[in-house]
Amino acid sequence: MGGFEVVVPEDRNFLPRQRAPGEARRRMRLSAGAFRVVAENFPHLIPDLPEREIKDKSKGDAIAKSLVCFQGMGISQRETIILGCNY
Repeated sequence: MGGFEVVVPEDRNFLPRQRAPGEARRRMRLSAGAFRVVAENFPHLIPDLPEREIKDKSKGDAIAKSLVCFQGMGISQRETIILGCNY
């Protein structure tokens, strides 16, 4: 996860590779290094993002991580019970 996702309009599709025949790829995720290059050379391409929008996305990350932790604890508990019953 992480990075900066670029969504290209249909009339300006320049991204490589197609997902399916006749269907153009419209999204691409930039790594931190690629984003730095764009910021240094083409700063006008980077939109202004309000801090509120960035924080909203970090809340989603926290919720997703919490769910994964609870699932992991449930699996560990189930496996411990199964192992205990087999002895």
